Amino acid sequence: MFQESIDLVLYLGAILGLAMGVYQAFLGYTISLCSILLLLVVLENKDSLKGIITQAVRYLLLVLLGTVAYFTFMKLSLITQNVVLSSYQGIDQIGIINFNILLQLISKAYVNLLSFFVRDAFINNNFVVEILYIAVFVLMGVFILNLVIVNKIYKDKLKLILLIFLIILLPLCINSIVIMAPNSWIHVLMIMSFVHVFILLIGLADMNFNFAMTPLKRVSIGGAPLYLRNLFVIMCIYSTFIISTSLIYNYYILDHQIYLRLEMQYENSYAFVNRLVSRIESTEGYQPKNPVAIIGKVPSLVTKSQFNELNSLGVIFNDDLQIIQARDCLERFINDWAGVKLVFAKPEQKKEISHSAEFKNMPPYPLKGSIRVIDNVTVVKLGER
Repeated sequence: MFQESIDLVLYLGAILGLAMGVYQAFLGYTISLCSILLLLVVLENKDSLKGIITQAVRYLLLVLLGTVAYFTFMKLSLITQNVVLSSYQGIDQIGIINFNILLQLISKAYVNLLSFFVRDAFINNNFVVEILYIAVFVLMGVFILNLVIVNKIYKDKLKLILLIFLIILLPLCINSIVIMAPNSWIHVLMIMSFVHVFILLIGLADMNFNFAMTPLKRVSIGGAPLYLRNLFVIMCIYSTFIISTSLIYNYYILDHQIYLRLEMQYENSYAFVNRLVSRIESTEGYQPKNPVAIIGKVPSLVTKSQFNELNSLGVIFNDDLQIIQARDCLERFINDWAGVKLVFAKPEQKKEISHSAEFKNMPPYPLKGSIRVIDNVTVVKLGER
């Protein structure tokens, strides 16, 4: 039996390593899920303290093996492909913890988790949704307290201490990405483990349902206090269903808003690129075989006020041309989506042209004269870099 458990941990560790190769945030997702499963095992109170600790060691071993497998797969991939690990959003620093700021990172993990639900840190929530989030935590507190009483966990001091420790540690496990990637910009996709808050609520409601329904068949024997307490728990369970359904509907609407906003960004970017390519091709002296140098910053374009409600992710979607404002994105967008294949100037050519007097005297796009041919290079002057 022990050997089977070890083999399973080794297998799952390898799977976790491959999953992290797809997206490193899956490590935080796994840590969060393991912590919730361990919490539910303690609340169920069927295993001995030794069995719970053994389970915790298995989860810890799974995380460690997954991390080792990920770094092993990554190193092999870098060596065989002869490439260098990118520094995109601090990806090359993931897992490197600065212990000098560890306490600060731990505090940040707790604050960010709370901010997601009550302070619009990642998503702009309305007042009703924030009330629903608060109700989620209140219901979880009721369910946990009831399980402590029903399963008599309070009689085992060590298990009770372990339970309190896991509850305190849970927010840190759910938002462990803050610790693992301190130099990264934490965005919505990286906090996918936050969904475990709602999964935990459903798990707690299910555990309470099994206990709450039994005494209803023997009300006269069980006594009024027990009946009333279980009736209250059942009401909380039905409230969980209503709240969960409401939040699902909220996220359904939110997803549609975000994807509509993305479509608007694409349409505006596509229109901008089409106008730009048309101006390039109609420039006097333009030749398709000659390189094109686009120098400067894509101008900002903000949507009309009636579309602001679609901006539920705050600063992420503030600018309609944001998807072509990042480095090299405009050039790739032109060749991939505009139906043309332009030859773009090399960085050293663009640097040399940008220091020339002719370029400095050019007005910015879309003014007349913002596109001209300089030394057989079609030059487009956008905004200031």
